[in-house]
Amino acid sequence: MLFVVCSAGRLLAQTNEVVRHNFASPQRGASPFAGVIRDAAGNIFGTTYWGGPANAGVVFKVSPAGVGTVLYSFTGGADGGNPQGDLVQDSSGNIYGTTLYGGGANAGVIFKLDSTGNETVLHSFTAGSTEAIRAGI
Repeated sequence: MLFVVCSAGRLLAQTNEVVRHNFASPQRGASPFAGVIRDAAGNIFGTTYWGGPANAGVVFKVSPAGVGTVLYSFTGGADGGNPQGDLVQDSSGNIYGTTLYGGGANAGVIFKLDSTGNETVLHSFTAGSTEAIRAGI
């Protein structure tokens, strides 16, 4: 453990940072703006705003061993694009989130991603509507 002496002469313990995943390849995602969630097995799930084949963001999983996997790559079309908010997970392992763009009016979607990586659009926001304004779109 590394100790640092501060000006008052006290020792302060420095915490060690552990990098679990590096977004070195745009295909695996880039710009993870939102927070992450963790399941009971210790897997970490999150999204990136950019990256994936269409550069419209991805949903990713990082195992406790640090192995990163892209679970879903957004196309930016009807399935949504550029996820920016935090995810939630239900007791069945389904992941839910929102995108800033995509959907029928390009005003974002609410999506569900099941444990096999199948994405379902639960709601497509309408540009200029009250629902889009409330969602911050």
